[in-house]
Amino acid sequence: MQCRALLQVLLIGAGIEVVVDKHTALGRSNLDVENGNRRWIFEFKFAKDEEEVGALLEQAVEQVRSRRYSESASAKELNRMALVFDAAQRRFVAWQ
Repeated sequence: MQCRALLQVLLIGAGIEVVVDKHTALGRSNLDVENGNRRWIFEFKFAKDEEEVGALLEQAVEQVRSRRYSESASAKELNRMALVFDAAQRRFVAWQ
């Protein structure tokens, strides 16, 4: 996904550690970011039309939870983000 790659480049340029498609036993997250004492897990979905947005957001949230992306014994605060990119509007239109 091109928007994921752009976000990755921006974060790396800011000196933030980024891992793309981090594999786990249950799947892989799209983007993992570590900064200070926080970890951010991003799951991106691509909507071809506006009618898909709600369902894709729910799917992304469920995917992050059910596959337990980046759960570990780490003391870092874990934040999970689900984002939906709309092709027609060419921007992120929903997130949770």
